[in-house]
Parts: sequence; structure tokens; C-alpha cells
Amino acid sequence: MIKMVGLISGKISDFVVLIIFWATLIYFIRRSMAGKLPNLRRLPAIDAIDEALGRASEMGKTVLFSHGTGTLESSEAAGSLAAIAALPYIARKCAQLELQLFLPTGSHTAYNVLSEVAREAYQLEGKPELFNQNNVQYLSSVSRAYSAGVMSTLMTQNVGAAIMLGSYHHAGLMLVETANRVGALAVGGTDSTAQIPWFVAGCDYALIGEEIYALGAYISKDPISVGGLAGLDILKAVILAIMALGVVLFQVGVDLSKWFTV
Repeated sequence: MIKMVGLISGKISDFVVLIIFWATLIYFIRRSMAGKLPNLRRLPAIDAIDEALGRASEMGKTVLFSHGTGTLESSEAAGSLAAIAALPYIARKCAQLELQLFLPTGSHTAYNVLSEVAREAYQLEGKPELFNQNNVQYLSSVSRAYSAGVMSTLMTQNVGAAIMLGSYHHAGLMLVETANRVGALAVGGTDSTAQIPWFVAGCDYALIGEEIYALGAYISKDPISVGGLAGLDILKAVILAIMALGVVLFQVGVDLSKWFTV
């Protein structure tokens, strides 16, 4: 049995894999920060968002953007941050089309972030007077109360486009259903596994799982986000290749399982 100081027998292979994962991510992040950004293909979600905003403009309606029920202080912060990373693009498009943008939140920290991002977007488009601070709404940190508040906004503010990204609990189903009831074109995405089916079934366009991180990276062009995304894609490709190789070798009688019990 192989023994190494500080490592538990049987877990050495796990440790080696972890080091490889971290090294790959750090390498691609450092490359991106050095200006060598990998090319990202344009995501269909961008076209879906453009279509939703264009339709809202043509119909004289408003836009609602929800970053989910996660807060910036919880374990679900990744979903909220990925959603907020897409907000500058959405807010600038709203400014160009002179659309009113409603930004409900259940996080007091996210409230300030949403306000500043939206205000800056309208200013960059030369239309600061169109930004309405009252449209940034702190509702409640309680999921059910937040859901009720967003549903009320959907039903009372003539919403024509609903962009719903981030982490959701049971709120996902209620918001998607309400958006459908009011006739809003819905673009949604979540990393909450239990809510993905409702988004796929109820939204006009849905992003599944990690696609919301890819959307945020594509829009923000943040070197850390883009580098991390590239590193994860490489790791996924390597894992799939190893799995395929393992299946082939197993069929010819070679057992690799003992390699991973070290």
C-alpha cells in the first residue's frame, strides 16, 4: 500500500486529480488575465434576450430582470453573480430602446449593486433621465414573499419581457407561470437542479445549469470568468475522453479501477 505523509491511504488519487483540476483552472485564468482571452462562441441566449427586449419595445411594454432568490452572502451567490454579470448588457439595451427596467431583489447587498449597474448603463447610453430608482425594488429575503412581489410586478407593470436568471427555490415555477399568464416573452436560466424542468417547459428560451455562467462570462468579458470557463471546458473534454477510453479498455479486459483506489 502506498503511503504518503499527510495523505490518507486510498485518497491519494483523489488528491492528484484535485491538483490537476486546480492547476488547469489557474493556468487558463492567468492566460486570460495576461490578455490571451480564448474565443467564445456567441450564445443563442443573447439573440433570445435581444428578441425579448425588441418585442417589449414594439409593444410599448416594460422589462423585468430577476437575479433569483439567492443572495450575495449565501452559498447561492454564484448564480446571482452570474445573473448580475449579464445585467449591464440588458440595461444598456433597455436604455437604447428607452424601456423601463424593473429590478426586484431579495438581497440588501444586491439592491445597491443593481442600482449602480443600471444607473451606469443608462448613463453610458446618454439617457440617464430614463433611469428610475424606484424601479429597483427590495422585496423580501423570504423566498415566498419575494415571489409574491415579483408576480405582482409582472401583473401590474405591463411587463413584455421577463429575464429570469440565477438560483431559484420554488419561486422559479411561480415566476415562469406568471410571466406566461401576462404574455411576457420569458428568457430564463437557473443552476438550481430542481427548477430546471420548469424553466425549460415555461420559458420561451431557457439556459440550463452552467449556461448561465457562460452567459455572464461572454457578456462581461471578465478575464477570470472567461479563463475559468475555458479551463472547465478543457477539463470536461478530458474527463469524457478518459471515460471513453475506460469503456474501451474494460471491454478488452483491462480493469483501470485499481488505479483510482490508491
